[in-house]
Amino acid sequence: MPSSRTMKYTKLNQFVLGFLVWMMVYSTVSSLGCRRSQNAQVKNITSQKKALSIIFKNYDKDVRPYSQDGKPVNITVNMRINSIYDVREEEMDYTIRFAFRQKWTDPRLSYDISLTHGKGHPYMQLESADQIWYPDTFFMNARSAFIHDVTKNNLGVRVFPDGSIYMSQKITVTAECQMDLRKFPMDTQICVLMFESFFHTAAEIIFKWERSEQPVAISKDMNLPHFDIVSLKTKEVNNVYKSGKFNSLEVHITFQRRLGFYIIQIYLPCVFLVFLSWMPFWMDPSETGDRLAVGITAVLTLVFLSGAMNNKMPKVSYMKAIDWYVIACFLAMVLSFVESMVVFRAVVHEDKKDAKDKEEWGEPVKRKNDVLQEDDDMRGISDDIELTDNGHLRERRSQGRIIKMQSLTRMSCGGTSKPKSLKAAKYNKIDSVSHMMFPGLFIAFNLFYWLLYMT
Repeated sequence: MPSSRTMKYTKLNQFVLGFLVWMMVYSTVSSLGCRRSQNAQVKNITSQKKALSIIFKNYDKDVRPYSQDGKPVNITVNMRINSIYDVREEEMDYTIRFAFRQKWTDPRLSYDISLTHGKGHPYMQLESADQIWYPDTFFMNARSAFIHDVTKNNLGVRVFPDGSIYMSQKITVTAECQMDLRKFPMDTQICVLMFESFFHTAAEIIFKWERSEQPVAISKDMNLPHFDIVSLKTKEVNNVYKSGKFNSLEVHITFQRRLGFYIIQIYLPCVFLVFLSWMPFWMDPSETGDRLAVGITAVLTLVFLSGAMNNKMPKVSYMKAIDWYVIACFLAMVLSFVESMVVFRAVVHEDKKDAKDKEEWGEPVKRKNDVLQEDDDMRGISDDIELTDNGHLRERRSQGRIIKMQSLTRMSCGGTSKPKSLKAAKYNKIDSVSHMMFPGLFIAFNLFYWLLYMT
């Protein structure tokens, strides 16, 4: 009777043998499956080539499809916008990249699905559209356009058994966009992408948008730096030319400009410059040079800022909203400068008047000596006259008092000049009115401006 150890070895050998047999069977079945799959692929490719050779045997790609009832070819279109960039005001254009898909039916390309063995292959794939007829679609307002070709030409064609054709292309178009900039930068722009057949009239080709909720879809990840896309609308239009009536499709893209950039780069600097131009109202009226220097600096800075802004704008013949704001700020600065000039002219006028009065009356110290001398002289004269004639005595004394009072008045006031405190109060009154009136008017203008353009 075999031992327990011998029985264990026997069972182990049986297990190993069974595992090896199972591995051999599995590998054999797998290789047969791979061969069948490869054979099926080869057979499918062979079938497609055979089907295409049959389809294109009598096919003329230069002739458009015809229907028995003589109706035009219906081209159904849908798009997916991948990105929009370079919305340029100075050139009045924008660049858009999108997938452009067209569907139509060409009965000449219908085939029996059995030619492709039908299972899992509902259509035939063409690497190029050069073998078939396809619409001569062109973008009417395009300045430039191209089909992407990295890493291969981004164009694909599918042919279905019933003759339906599906063609997809990845296209980038730079198109014109006529902009109205009267409300810039609080403006809303509508840019249109238009396309139609280049040669075939509406009696031969009709373009239609796909009957779905979104014939034009847009990527959710798309983000424009200066604009928000408010809406997308599609239209079908008939254009009549001398050569005939043409059917076209349009995509209307509504852009809402983002205001943040312009507030930071234009509006806030303008406000700060206006505030700077008001600083002379709090300065000493006698510091005329400093007051004028501040005003001139603010005006020149605003001129530079306005020039830099308009360099990137088209040369339009009307006023933009931002132009009105810059002009209002410029006017506020000029008026501040004028106020400083008024104070300056008043100071100069008073100084000239004081100098003229001093020149006429002399220095106050000399007047004091003259008063004393005249007073002594008159006393002597009065005394002499008093001894001789009582009538003349009174007259001379009166004259002495008049001379003395006039001279003392000139001496106490420093000639005829006004005290500096009185002059300063006069000029400070002008500045006090200005630093209340100017900010008030500027705030009122801002309220009117923003309510007008933001509503």
